[in-house]
Amino acid sequence: MALPRVGGTVVARRQVTELPPVRPVVIAAQRLRVRCRRCGHGTVGSYPEGFGVSGAFGPRLVATATLLHEEHHRASARLVEVFGGVFGLRISEGALVEAVGRLEQALIPAAAVIAGEVRAAPVIGSDETSARVDGRNWWQWVFQTDTAAYHTIQRRRNTEVVLTFLNGTIPRCWTSDLWKPQPGAGAVCYQICLAHQLRDLRYASQAETGEARAAARAWAEALAALRRRAIHTRHEQQAGRLDEAAYAAAVTAIEAACDTLLAQPLTAGWSDDLQTRYQVHRRGLLTFLHQADVPPTNNASERSLRPSVVHRKVTGGFRSEVFAQGYAALRTVTDTARKRGHDVFVRLLHAAGPVLPITTHYGVALP
Repeated sequence: MALPRVGGTVVARRQVTELPPVRPVVIAAQRLRVRCRRCGHGTVGSYPEGFGVSGAFGPRLVATATLLHEEHHRASARLVEVFGGVFGLRISEGALVEAVGRLEQALIPAAAVIAGEVRAAPVIGSDETSARVDGRNWWQWVFQTDTAAYHTIQRRRNTEVVLTFLNGTIPRCWTSDLWKPQPGAGAVCYQICLAHQLRDLRYASQAETGEARAAARAWAEALAALRRRAIHTRHEQQAGRLDEAAYAAAVTAIEAACDTLLAQPLTAGWSDDLQTRYQVHRRGLLTFLHQADVPPTNNASERSLRPSVVHRKVTGGFRSEVFAQGYAALRTVTDTARKRGHDVFVRLLHAAGPVLPITTHYGVALP
């Protein structure tokens, strides 16, 4: 018997998500000359906004190329493959490099504004990593807070870079590792990165071998345990599991234990060297216990620089200082956008230029 053609009961449902084929769209604009019927004078119209002389690519194309190259570390040659295979657009490496560079230069004013915001913050974290510019070793610096990060690529790795960035301002607290230019920032107080110091203490405990070095090994392990206890105490207080009185008592005990360990006699060796370092930097060891907005580590600065390290390994560096500074401006804007929960692609799209008719239905707006 034939089954009915209509009716029936839905007993199951499946869905498959798919992407439609992506193909480039060419948007053309024309300029017209219109003559006055009375005097015969001809007037030529202007191109609509977005049809400038600086490039033949729309903002979505430029923003996509920039996102893939600078944020996802796709080399220019591979970008050519992506645009050809995925988007059906034949485009040269040179055209992509020029388009990305043009967008980066457009971000420099926004990066300068972010630099001012970081400079005015009470607590600043900083770190640096190597960069290659025109075949030479330069340095990429980051100065960052909870809500903003400013990147700059400089020839030097000295205190002058830090003081030039600060431009006379004096932060309340500076968070960094112990590379000499960093504590020279001139802040009222500073916090050295305890993650770095815990690593060094672990090395010391492993290096202090044998029965003769038992006391030195125990010292390194005890100080490492005290550092971890300090961080845990701060987390407990932030989570509301320690009231004000209990937290104050815990901090007092930690400070006293730290002073006792720093005064303990040690024979020459790894632990003794670290003890000397911590005696010099005693005031920067536990600042985070007394100021709620100071972190115990400099991990945030290292996370800000990690994408640049990957980018350097993929691309090999920058051809010129212009490209280096453009990349620093882009990293400033995108890093800050992520810290503030903003969409990075939207930021790049708005910086790439006015939205063309083909993209108006996306309704892109700044958060």
